[in-house]
Amino acid sequence: MTLMHEDNIQSAVDAVRGGAKQRTAAEYYDVRQSTISGRLHGAVSKKEAKLASIRLSPEEERFLVEWCLYEEAAGRLLSKARIKRIGEMVLKEVGDLKPLGARWLDRFLQRHTRIKTKKGLLLDVERKRGSTRAAYNDFYARLRH
Repeated sequence: MTLMHEDNIQSAVDAVRGGAKQRTAAEYYDVRQSTISGRLHGAVSKKEAKLASIRLSPEEERFLVEWCLYEEAAGRLLSKARIKRIGEMVLKEVGDLKPLGARWLDRFLQRHTRIKTKKGLLLDVERKRGSTRAAYNDFYARLRH
């Protein structure tokens, strides 16, 4: 919904409150009569309704974005789980103890395309098996000779 359309809706609501009929205001301002009726009965715009469901404030989200970019610049792994965990820590600071939703992180990353996550890679099994004290001792013994 454009800002201009929202202005038309508000003007139509104001006209009805000023005595105009809903149908006349709807036609004049090119908005749906049901929208005017809903607003007169307490409905809010889609933008206002969406703002009410956002967990992190714009300032908190900005902090999280800056933190992610700082961590990335420092060469530290940014996994999805780590970003979500830090987001939940930010919420805890303001007394919100509920976990973030399952889709929150995907939407966060869509809004902030500068943030790049990296998938952590596990050591392969053979490398892990080769990392024993005996293997290290053997390696360093061969270096000395």
